[in-house]
Amino acid sequence: EIDEDVQGHILNYEISVDLLVNMSDPDVLDVFSRLNSYSVTLNDQEKINANHFSEFKTLADSLAHKNNDFWTDNKIITEQNVLRMTDVQMTADLLIGMIEGIKTKKQIKKSYENYEKEFNEDVDDLAFQFEHILTLIRRIFNGGLSKREFRRNHVFYSLFMSLYHLQFGVQNIDRDRDPIEDVDIARISQKLERVDYIFDEDDKNNLNDEDVQFLTDCRRATTDTAVRVRRSEYLIDIMV
Repeated sequence: EIDEDVQGHILNYEISVDLLVNMSDPDVLDVFSRLNSYSVTLNDQEKINANHFSEFKTLADSLAHKNNDFWTDNKIITEQNVLRMTDVQMTADLLIGMIEGIKTKKQIKKSYENYEKEFNEDVDDLAFQFEHILTLIRRIFNGGLSKREFRRNHVFYSLFMSLYHLQFGVQNIDRDRDPIEDVDIARISQKLERVDYIFDEDDKNNLNDEDVQFLTDCRRATTDTAVRVRRSEYLIDIMV
């Protein structure tokens, strides 16, 4: 439908291309990092990815990208933020919790550095466990996660870690493990509705001390270690 002269101008437009021949991946990514520094400023996760090449980094990238639809369909991460690697950051944050126990979000960069030096974890096991928890979440919410409070990044983090503890164990969660069976799915789904209730409840007198603490932990210092642990333990107490 475009005029043929306009089509010709478009097709004849010259695009400048630089070929990076015989350069290693680290060198290519270094060029990418420096080029971006003159246009859109790289965020922390983009800088981390440009400087690390361990199995951990590869695992976080692959799991994040594999589950692209999960993040966006459930409104956990927007498509725009996926382009800025927020999905990779979330995945790496969860993997660190699986491996080391719940940590502050500020620990991500340090963990990448440590794993660059040495990473002895079984990546296949970690990938299986990660996918297992996402599958469990899909079953519990049955397509309704995007409308629940659990779509919030910090609440989703605690949901994931609480379920991971029940299934596989998290080092610094002080609760007994109680693996979830198929028959538990409907019961857990119903019990987690309390979280939506306490977010909507205007009269805080109708909430117990644990509910109020959870709400506070969802609004202040949301990525600190102690706060993250408390939120995860609260969710476990609800589910079991």
